[in-house]
Amino acid sequence: MTGISLIMALKAKMSEIFADYSLTNKNGVLQNVRIFSQYMPLPNGISLANKASGIKNYDETDYEANFPCVIIHYDDCVDDEERRLELSTHKVKLIFGAYDEDKECQAYIDIMQMMDIVKLELLTRRILAGKFRLNMPVKSQLLELDTWPIYFGQLDLIYESGRATMPADFVYGNGRFCKGN
Repeated sequence: MTGISLIMALKAKMSEIFADYSLTNKNGVLQNVRIFSQYMPLPNGISLANKASGIKNYDETDYEANFPCVIIHYDDCVDDEERRLELSTHKVKLIFGAYDEDKECQAYIDIMQMMDIVKLELLTRRILAGKFRLNMPVKSQLLELDTWPIYFGQLDLIYESGRATMPADFVYGNGRFCKGN
């Protein structure tokens, strides 16, 4: 449940950060930044059967309606170092997307501004929802994908949280767990 709690806490934080922030959408109209957890929704008109077969019965306007957006993508959780502080390490990517048909290809500026806004907030308030601590490094990058008119950037985040531990009165011995003296 900790991973889900982190995703939901980040979604709430992104919704708060971008509550009054908007960018131009594909129709040239200002639109609030949409916040998605893990994946963007499937475009209207696509089904699991035709997705698996590769058949597209929708047009790109369905997909493009999702931009501008932030996708909160949970990568993994690592519990290691048995004797270290009892912490879990969670890796999360925030993927930023913006739409811009202009031939000058300047939407990277929108992406960088969104990433800077989030970094400023997360780095100055490193505890999230009272139970997740942001660790360093925080890495930001523009994704060099040929996806015109959609542009992407990414923040790589590492959060720590508490984790379940063995009861103190148990010790490891003889290949099995046994009650301590």
